[in-house]
Order: sequence, then structure tokens, then C-alpha cells
Amino acid sequence: MSYRMFTVDEPSEADEAAVTAAHDRVRAAANPMTVPAGPERQAAQREWDAAWRALDFADVSYFGMSDGQMRATRSAMGNLGMLTLQEAPAWPILPTLPRASRFVRTVRWLLGYGKETAAEQLDAETFETAWAEAAWRAVTEHEAQPVTGVPLHKLSGQDGWWVTPAQIGAALSAYDAASDQDRQKFGGTLPWFGRWIGWLRTAQHRGGFRVQ
Repeated sequence: MSYRMFTVDEPSEADEAAVTAAHDRVRAAANPMTVPAGPERQAAQREWDAAWRALDFADVSYFGMSDGQMRATRSAMGNLGMLTLQEAPAWPILPTLPRASRFVRTVRWLLGYGKETAAEQLDAETFETAWAEAAWRAVTEHEAQPVTGVPLHKLSGQDGWWVTPAQIGAALSAYDAASDQDRQKFGGTLPWFGRWIGWLRTAQHRGGFRVQ
């Protein structure tokens, strides 16, 4: 299982250009295993590592973690006071396997006239699906007050949770208020944690992010 986080705001043209350039650098870098042993391989390894690190930092609209990485991240954030234990709203009883509203609308349009019975059924399904999607948003976008950090449940599942700018801001305030000793103790041992904090600072100003 893995976690994929995407900023709510779409990447800009400049963002996409930076990602393209980073991909080009990775493609241009020689795989160290194809280079003869010695100084040349060492130089190739340094460039290979640098190219992949640059790619990680270039894509500011996305951050990915394995399940193990997310568990460690949650632990570090919890110890630094960045998380809250606010409960999520109860999930509503949704229609059985509702189809995406875009798909339903497309089929409805393709039926056209002369298919009134099927069209009426799709009209009903369109309403039902729209209701289901609205109910899903009400749960995943819930922001309990007062906002004191990122709710733990929003980093514990892949249901499309929206981590809001206010929640990110509160979490970062807790991180910034922590001592250097605590930041090093709880996050310093995680190679990706510094980049995660930097990404949170970016996501805060890009509409927050969704967890999938």
C-alpha cells in the first residue's frame, strides 16, 4: 500500500516545465552500473543520485510515501504536536457502487431521444450519484474547529481526504515551535522528513492536498 498526495491547485506551466527538465536530467544521467569501476563510476553515481533528488524536489504538486514511510511520518508528526485526534464525520450510507457522474451524463446524452425509459433511469441515477459525491465531499473535506493540526485520520487512509491549508498551517506552527532537539529526535532520522516539511509549506499555499 502506498500514499499519494496531490495539491488541490493544479501545477502551473512553470511547475510542469521544471518537472520536464528534471526528467530530462534523469534520462541523461548514466546508470552507474553501466560505467566501469573507478572514478568515472563514482562521478556517475553522484550525478545519478543528484538527478533523482532534483526530480523529487521538482514535482511540487505531488508527494508519495510507502505505507511504512507514512507510519513513521505520522509518528514523527504526532511527537512534534502536528497531529490532532479529531474524529471524522460518520460516513453516510451511499448508493451501491455509484457510477461516476461524468459517465452517467455521457450515457444519458448518447441515449438521446426515443429511449425515455432508460433515460429516466439514468436521470434518477444522475441525481443519486451527485448526492453520493456531495456526501463524500462533506466527509473528506470536513474541517473541525478549532483547527490545531492535521487530523490523524486524514493521513491514515486513501479515501481522498482533503488536508486543508488551515490544518497544514497549524501543523507547521507546531513544527516551527518545537525545539531543534525534538525536530532532530523525531524527524531527523527519516531521510524524507525534511522534504515533507518543505512540501507541506508549498501545499499550504496551493489549496492544501488530497490523500489517495
